[in-house]
Amino acid sequence: MKISLYRIILFTLAILIGQKMQAIDSGGKADYSFRRIAELYPWLCSANPAGLVTKDFNDFSQVRLSIENIDGSYKNYDDPANFFSSSVNTRSFVRRGNFYLMGNFDFTHFDKTAQAWSGTIHSRDVINMLTDSIPGRVLGESYRMSGAAGYRINKIFSAGIGFNYETSTAAKRVDGRNKNVLSSFEIRPAIKITGDKFTGGLNLLYQYKAEFSDYIFLGDNSGKHIYNFQGGWMYIKESITNSSVLDRGYFSDYYGGALQLSYGSGNFRIFTEFDIKYKAEDNYDDFNLLRRYASTEGLFYSLILKAVYNTNISRHSLQLNFNSEERLSYKIENQYEPVPNEVNTWNWFEYGRTLRYYDAGRRYRVVYTLELGENKWNPRWSFSLSGNLIDFNSEFIVYPALYSQKYCFGGADLAISRHFRAGKFNLIDISLVAGNYKGKGDMLTVQNPVMTGVLTIASSLMEEDFFYNTSGRVLLGGGLRYRRTVNEDKGTTLFIDAGIRQFQRKGLSRTYLNINLGLNF
Repeated sequence: MKISLYRIILFTLAILIGQKMQAIDSGGKADYSFRRIAELYPWLCSANPAGLVTKDFNDFSQVRLSIENIDGSYKNYDDPANFFSSSVNTRSFVRRGNFYLMGNFDFTHFDKTAQAWSGTIHSRDVINMLTDSIPGRVLGESYRMSGAAGYRINKIFSAGIGFNYETSTAAKRVDGRNKNVLSSFEIRPAIKITGDKFTGGLNLLYQYKAEFSDYIFLGDNSGKHIYNFQGGWMYIKESITNSSVLDRGYFSDYYGGALQLSYGSGNFRIFTEFDIKYKAEDNYDDFNLLRRYASTEGLFYSLILKAVYNTNISRHSLQLNFNSEERLSYKIENQYEPVPNEVNTWNWFEYGRTLRYYDAGRRYRVVYTLELGENKWNPRWSFSLSGNLIDFNSEFIVYPALYSQKYCFGGADLAISRHFRAGKFNLIDISLVAGNYKGKGDMLTVQNPVMTGVLTIASSLMEEDFFYNTSGRVLLGGGLRYRRTVNEDKGTTLFIDAGIRQFQRKGLSRTYLNINLGLNF
């Protein structure tokens, strides 16, 4: 696979340099794509639904079928050996008078092979999760809906509201099987104020998420265990029988908001968005919510800054992204006691909480893009250079013991794309990407280690995770997109695109393949 991928990239590069097909110069609706809308209209893709009023292009919709396949030995400990998904998606931007609307619906079916150590639908979504070590096939599906409406009150003021909804299920088909059900709902009211050169916006956010997990162990095999993770790499191992049924409930509330500010003068544009969220999570060891065994707090914030300068034949953009995530996990101190003034009634009572785990992760990304060509929707050439840095540290505390980990990971990648018109109704895009990444850090630093008790450190998992996050790797990939105009007057196009990316590391590799087929109208 490694040799063939090199050959494909060299062949594609020769096409990019030597191709003589006519570059497209028109700018009709047939040229639109949602990928390009996100690049040209940052307000439309911001957290602020009132930003929809910046839409100044024709109504645009898409229906898409997609498949994705991920395979290879270069993976983390909780990644499946193979991941395959198929999905159906539809989305739209439309305007009706002073109302600007956005809608999106997605259904995905996924199949994971030989996955272990993942106790939630989205891996590592919960610090204090219940999980097992048995590799098995995981089947699941998810439904995601999102919508937003912006209303232009007058030339200065706009208001909007948006929502996101997700429901997902997953089931593990092995002797020790687990079933997960996830529901999430988010709502975002917003306002936007438009000036001559400056535009500002504000939105609030509330999200509620609940995930239920149950483990049912069937069969006669002995020696099975369940693992209660306590934060970091610490866990408590419990033996179970062939009739064990274990339940978990994870409930989260998110509160936050975002500020947006943009400036435009002549050929220069700048957009920035600052987003902040606070998370309060409670973990229960059964569905009846009688015993809360852990609670988690999280603070998440991000900053996006994008500057664009346009000329008649070129477009320069510089984008800075910063993301920060901090989490605190507490062990709940509780006792099972008689209920006062009740006969033969017992319940769990809480007596405070103890900090057990802390982690912080920060991501930095800088992207410079140069585009050449008169058509803003389909520039003939695009060159993009990006740099990335991830910094992570964590601490697990059982006084006086302290276990800490710290590492950083960074790299850069270069992407090139070429756009062609082949005849009157055919549009072709070819792209290549290459990158190199490397990390370093301290896998584990221990002070006053725990010598007794039931807590155990998952050494093999920690070593595998540290190797995955710090080892040097090379990225190679490319993509091909073909669009065929079937109705020039209405701007209706059929499209198919395919992309492949492969990470390589000293004999190991992981390949990401996706194919999309759809209709734009």
